[in-house]
Amino acid sequence: IANGIESLSNVELLALVLRTGNKDESVLQLAQRLLNEIGGFPQLMNINYATLVSLKGIKTAKAIELLSIIEIGKRLKSQQSLHKSLTNPYDLYESIKDEFMFLKQEHFVLLCLDNKNRVIKKKTVFIGSLNMSVVTPREVFKEAIGVSSAKIVLCHNHPSGDSTPSQEDL
Repeated sequence: IANGIESLSNVELLALVLRTGNKDESVLQLAQRLLNEIGGFPQLMNINYATLVSLKGIKTAKAIELLSIIEIGKRLKSQQSLHKSLTNPYDLYESIKDEFMFLKQEHFVLLCLDNKNRVIKKKTVFIGSLNMSVVTPREVFKEAIGVSSAKIVLCHNHPSGDSTPSQEDL
């Protein structure tokens, strides 16, 4: 309390969420092992229930608590970007990168903006395959008109990691 929660390490934060260890290890040891086994703290963004409960010392209650905390973090991050004015491509990138970072399929997302370039609605219009998504203008404009959008931004990810635009992108 004296140094603030931000002074804790990733292992210590995870240990607080887990609350208890098991008969073979302390909660700090469990937290460290969990991070080692999944590939580090950033990989918590990708973790799922099945993976968690397959780890020694993680049962249903701990898995659900951890997944809940992760989801709260994702939603908080998402809400932050909704109120920020998008004035340049970097602002746009910052507002969507965390959501797009670990997706395994192409997601085509529509951002509806007000006249001050703030996001008033974010909608995933289509989820495609590993390397393709097909969207019609009707789906896009229906959403934008429905919220009286002043401007729209269309974006999609490339799960392959290669951001070179395809002919369809162009």
